[in-house]
This record gives sequence, C-alpha cells and structure tokens, in this order.
Amino acid sequence: MANYQGMMTILSKKELVKDVYEMILEGEAASYVTAPGQFINIKITDSLQPYLRRPMSICDYDESHITIIFRVVGEGTQILSKKEVGDQLDCLTGLGNGFIDLDHQSAVVIGGGLGVPPMYKLTKDLLAKGVKVTAILGFNGQNDVFYKEEFEKLCPTYIATMDGSLGMKGTVVDVLQQQRFDMDVYYVDHISFLMDWKIIFQTVMTVLKRDGISSETAATMEMFTGTAENVDSSKKKSNR
Repeated sequence: MANYQGMMTILSKKELVKDVYEMILEGEAASYVTAPGQFINIKITDSLQPYLRRPMSICDYDESHITIIFRVVGEGTQILSKKEVGDQLDCLTGLGNGFIDLDHQSAVVIGGGLGVPPMYKLTKDLLAKGVKVTAILGFNGQNDVFYKEEFEKLCPTYIATMDGSLGMKGTVVDVLQQQRFDMDVYYVDHISFLMDWKIIFQTVMTVLKRDGISSETAATMEMFTGTAENVDSSKKKSNR
C-alpha cells in the first residue's frame, strides 16, 4: 500500500455543529487513498508549534478530493479551523488499512461522534456493491448531531443520543440490541466518548459498592497468608 506526501488545497470549509468542521481538500494525494476507513496526517503549520502532524479520519474521497471532519479540541485543530479556502496543507495519505471486506448481503455500520465520518464512505462503497446497509450513529445530544441527512439519503439511519434529545436515549449499542437487525456483518469505528465514560462509571460504582471484591469480614480481601495447612506448619516450626 503506497503512501504519499504532498500539498493539498482547501476547497471548502464549514462548521457543521459547534466546533465540528467539514473540510474538502484537493490534490494528487487523494489518489493514494484506496479504502474507506483510512486516514490522513496533516501538518498544521510550518512553525515548530504544534510540531506533530494531526491524524484525521477520511469521510469521503475520490481521485482528487478528500473530505475530512474534525472537532476543535486543542491548539492544532484550532489552527486548522482558522485556515481559509485556497490555503495549502502538507498531507500524508494512503495511511491505515481501512475496510476492505465488503462482500456481504447486508451490513450495519456503526459510528459514534467522530467515528461517524469514515462510516459515510464505507456506506457508499457497500451500496455500490449491492449490500443492504443500515446506519447507527451515536452522539452526546441533539446539538452534536451531524451528517444525519447525508446518511438518510443513502440508507435507513438510526440515531442514539446520551440525553435522549434525538432518536433513542442511550448508545449505539442500545439501538443495536433493541432493533436486532438482520445482518451478515457490522462495521464499527468507535463508540462515543460518553460510552467510554459510561463503562468507567459503571466500573467505579461496582468498586464503591464492593460488588464481588469484598470478603465477608472486611471492605477489602484480607492478605493471603497461605493455606491453613501451611499456617499450621509454620507455627510448628516457630515453636521449635
């Protein structure tokens, strides 16, 4: 799989929801993207700060264009959000393996938050192969939802929000469990950030309630001092 480093020009930029931007880039580097799910590495500035490139998932692409969607979360993405149409970016493309197994009868694509963008091109490619596709998209709340209409134009689309302000209240997992889709395969990018925190919270609560981690005589298990047989043996040796 070939990688490529080259300059790409910003063709368009728009804010989809607060602090989430869609940017379309044009350049030869696009031709090195070969599968949905691959990513692009962007040099944000020529200065040493920030020094590292920023990896971005690819939402859509063709021979000369790449569409990325990113959220402003730090200095690098803040600088990127201020770039103007016509500006050029130093890009590395052809990175990552992507989704290459597309030969199925039916599929469910699942994305949460910034895991949604790579599912868009994957959906298009699956449909082009005659696969029946259903999309499940997860967000924190209604104000965080983006690309809903774009997915609905392609396939049946289900939305989950953590606060229940749009679609089903809960996570994409809740939608998957309730609907019980008829599918051959499902593709997942990553569950939403709040889903990770939900798992962490449940783990912490288990610890606080001491479910399954406490003995009958203490809040934590007593130190292991050996079996009763070994303890008796040690006592006998110490008495000699």
